[in-house]
Amino acid sequence: MRALVLGAGGQVGTDLVRFLLGSGHAVAMADLRPAAASAAGPAMAALLDRYGAGDRWHTADATDATVVARLVDRYEADTIFHLPALLSATGERDPERCWAVNMESLRGVLDLCRARSSRSIKVIFPSSIAAFGPLPGVPGGYPDGVASNEIGLLPSTLYGVTKVAGELLGAWYAHRGWADFRSVRFPGLLSAAPPGGGSTDFANEMLFAAARGETSIQTFVRADTRVPFMHMDDAVRALVELAQAPAAGLTRRAFNIAAISPSAEELAAALARRVPGFTVRWSAGGDPRQGFLDSWPRVLDDAPAREEWGWHHQFDLDRLIDDLLGAIRSADAHR
Repeated sequence: MRALVLGAGGQVGTDLVRFLLGSGHAVAMADLRPAAASAAGPAMAALLDRYGAGDRWHTADATDATVVARLVDRYEADTIFHLPALLSATGERDPERCWAVNMESLRGVLDLCRARSSRSIKVIFPSSIAAFGPLPGVPGGYPDGVASNEIGLLPSTLYGVTKVAGELLGAWYAHRGWADFRSVRFPGLLSAAPPGGGSTDFANEMLFAAARGETSIQTFVRADTRVPFMHMDDAVRALVELAQAPAAGLTRRAFNIAAISPSAEELAAALARRVPGFTVRWSAGGDPRQGFLDSWPRVLDDAPAREEWGWHHQFDLDRLIDDLLGAIRSADAHR
């Protein structure tokens, strides 16, 4: 694979770059930030040095289609991982920027693929559980086990709107034969990178507090809040496996992927078993992020991804927590 990772400095991008380089793929990267200022911090610059890839990191704006085209041609990329995004809470505060980053950058990439359609460039686009939203007239929202072809895509955030629009736009380009577009709908992603402005950040905030020995944390959610989560290692592996899947075996352009669905209280209890005295002060309500979380499915059905390209998660709740507590503490020790 000759990959170009756009948004390489973000929470997903830094782990994806690490995975791709470690797997022996040729990787070029672009982000608004230099490598040392990425979500991984100085560790990213050190990683690039280890693989001799420092000159393949470009400080660039993914909304600049001319710059992206130049990088695609320079590195003869056959796969573009399109990761630039403002997340749900951040996007609500700056909707104009959210639309430009999330949608205009994707449209530029798809137009680039159309202009080079003879090369059949793959575009891998992370969608999100935020593509879902409240179902009118359905008390309690979605039933457990929402399928990939669920028609109730009615997002309540602009971030979610851009994800639905991105899925549909990419599928249209694919239908016209202009781009090999593929997408996964991520649940909340948990990693050793600091929270990045999403509504599922409550879980990362709890993990970081526990890893740093804090015994009490105030969160913005109720104890009974339940949404799907996934370890970042599973998430980046899903992106790469979908990119490598034979096109003939895929029946759709957007796939749910799933792993675990603990309640916030169950996550707190698991952390308390590892950090004696750890407690969480739950919200009494009022934070708009709670409304977003309540509008999303509690459990996702990812059977098509498992059947069509062999997707499976590797991290259950206990393994995820043990791994991330160690990773956060290690990262803190090297700062």
